[in-house]
Amino acid sequence: MTEAPAVRSPAPDRPSPGAPEGPAEEGGAGAYARGFGDGVRSALREVMSWASRGHTPAELKVLAQSRLSHLDEEVALKRRTLLSAPQSIPLESLLRVRGPESAPGFPPLAPGYTYLFLEERPLLARRFLAEALPRLGGALGLTRLPGELRAVAPREALEVLYLGVESPSDPGVEGASNNVSGLTSRVQDFLGRDGSSRALYLEAFDYLTVWNDFEPAMKFLYWASAEVHSHRGVLLVSVDPDSLSRVQLRTLERDFNHRIKLP
Repeated sequence: MTEAPAVRSPAPDRPSPGAPEGPAEEGGAGAYARGFGDGVRSALREVMSWASRGHTPAELKVLAQSRLSHLDEEVALKRRTLLSAPQSIPLESLLRVRGPESAPGFPPLAPGYTYLFLEERPLLARRFLAEALPRLGGALGLTRLPGELRAVAPREALEVLYLGVESPSDPGVEGASNNVSGLTSRVQDFLGRDGSSRALYLEAFDYLTVWNDFEPAMKFLYWASAEVHSHRGVLLVSVDPDSLSRVQLRTLERDFNHRIKLP
């Protein structure tokens, strides 16, 4: 009598087809799916925000292409941020008393990124600019306080444009147009100089809104943000939040990669 062959059960380390995934596989797939969903939602929201601001189809294409060209850098930056996240908060950091001169940790400097500093006076923004300058090919600063900004860095590292109707009296400071349309060529020439990564620094946005109204001033920032992306530079803007209405401030905040303010 022929004996029937024995039916072997699947090896414990090789689940049979259709079997539920184990905790490790399920956790990895869930994390990937959540990250994919968050990324799609973020991209669609950004496109909708661009469209709601009145960008033309050509401008939308430029903005989208700019983001796509820097996507690998953003992913790598996000990965490094997640891997370097502390597992616990040091006790001394919880007990430290924050004074008026203490500052929050600055975000990393990344090509094509934009940084908004919400502060009554541009102290954090200038500190961030001074720390970033050694890693940049230079910076162009637009200000109403040229003497103070001129003291941040030497002329070869920081070019200062004074926004005002009168001629600047400070050495190493150039006068600039109050009209945003008159600033574009100067900014474009600076960012495109010698192909290095450069910074555009603005601490007089409220002044531009007075002379040009809020909408033209915002369009100038949209344009500057696109120029920074295409030239792999950075945009730094310091604004007193009390100088804008709540709606204006929310509109301004949405167009920046990072928002920094004192706690």
